[in-house]
Amino acid sequence: MSSSNLTADLPLPTTYLPPIKSLLSSSTSPSSKLSLKSLNENLVYLQKLYNPPVRGSTRRRSPKSTSKEDQEDTISKETTFSNHPISDSHTDPFERSYALRWLGVLIRSANSGILSSRLEDEFDKDMRDERDADTEAVEELISRASALLAMCSGSSAAGRIEREFEFPCHPSPSPSSKSTRSTYQINVTLADVPLSSTSSVGYISDSSKGYFASVGAQTWGGACVLAEEIADGPDRYFPRWLSTQGVYEGRRANSKTFRILELGAGTGLVSLVIGKVAEMLIDRHEDKEVGIEIVATDYYPSVMDNLKANVNRNFTSSPLSPASTRVRVTTRVLDWSTFPSSSPDLGTFDLVLGADIIYESLHAEWIRNVLLSLLRRPCLSSSSPGDNASPAKDDQQEDSPKFHLVIPLRKSFTEESASIERVFKFDDGSSFHPEPPCETVSDLNLSILSKEIILCDAESGKEGNEEVEYAYYVIGWGSPIVSSSS
Repeated sequence: MSSSNLTADLPLPTTYLPPIKSLLSSSTSPSSKLSLKSLNENLVYLQKLYNPPVRGSTRRRSPKSTSKEDQEDTISKETTFSNHPISDSHTDPFERSYALRWLGVLIRSANSGILSSRLEDEFDKDMRDERDADTEAVEELISRASALLAMCSGSSAAGRIEREFEFPCHPSPSPSSKSTRSTYQINVTLADVPLSSTSSVGYISDSSKGYFASVGAQTWGGACVLAEEIADGPDRYFPRWLSTQGVYEGRRANSKTFRILELGAGTGLVSLVIGKVAEMLIDRHEDKEVGIEIVATDYYPSVMDNLKANVNRNFTSSPLSPASTRVRVTTRVLDWSTFPSSSPDLGTFDLVLGADIIYESLHAEWIRNVLLSLLRRPCLSSSSPGDNASPAKDDQQEDSPKFHLVIPLRKSFTEESASIERVFKFDDGSSFHPEPPCETVSDLNLSILSKEIILCDAESGKEGNEEVEYAYYVIGWGSPIVSSSS
């Protein structure tokens, strides 16, 4: 379902909203009566109209994908990707202008005290014992209206805007169960914060306090694509001993904590979605000692503040939900350019994720350096949770540690996109099957195991749909490096 479908049945602002003059009137007659409840409902309506839940357009594999399975999978799928959540049918300039004027008058009326006096009877009746509640309620109304007004005026002007994402999730049923594949609904609510209007050329440097310092606080298309992929096929990301309800129980007797790292998490959409999927898997898993730890990382203070808020909004431990206590989502600062000195105690991870994180050619090198330390090596064993553990031979390729990376193929970032394939060479066709001993990281080679091209028909608000192309890389431990002396 696209964003347009979500708002197609909503009335127009001129027919739904109270008349503008009623917001400025001091009359308390029944015909002009306003209530806090009705005004909040008006704001909910405007948010649905101009900032609906992001579900979006069509996603499909391209024949250019390197995986045979993916080349054959050319069936279109519905996805959550949409860079333009505003409905085509409700972008009439007059209606939009009316909505903006209505919001502006509402804010002015609230700030001037007119609205408070109009609502006084309601406050006296419903909040007699909470004398400050009326002021707080009006301030909250002003805050919500201001954010909507700014959002409709452009993303750089917008304040903290909440977005809802909805993902159908299709995990595999337990092999011991005769039931068919079930569909679960994954819901995530997060906030974007404004883009800086100052341009910049850096990412993690003193000169990058403008645009690139704030892009992480926006939800980008690559994150939507990767989040959709995770929800659509969890088995690709979680090990079989977890996603199939304990059939492979004992596979990792030394560690029952599956660790996930997201690089450049931004608003946290990918971490939040895989966390919700993890809760669903954990909830149906027979081994109650199994746990999942997700670490969402980024760098800039403003991005980290927003990331933490989004994590707290979506994950709260509850004794009524055992799964929420066994799935842990945390945030950490991670500076790729100074790693490992800046983050020496992160441990190793079974799965690493990244979306829309290549802005400069240096980033691929920095990310490779991070992976060499943080992506678990499959050939070493340890008794510590989260450290290196040796997988069984029967499914070592499926459960081996991998880095999943999604990037948009933008014309303006051709050099940056090409840097991935320069830094991570394609595997020779036989991914590494560990045969201990394999003592050090120099014995292993980080390689591109597969590359897929995903095409998304993103709604552009123009006639027809704009097609956006994404590259989806799976990077892992390839064949051992052969030294030049051998």
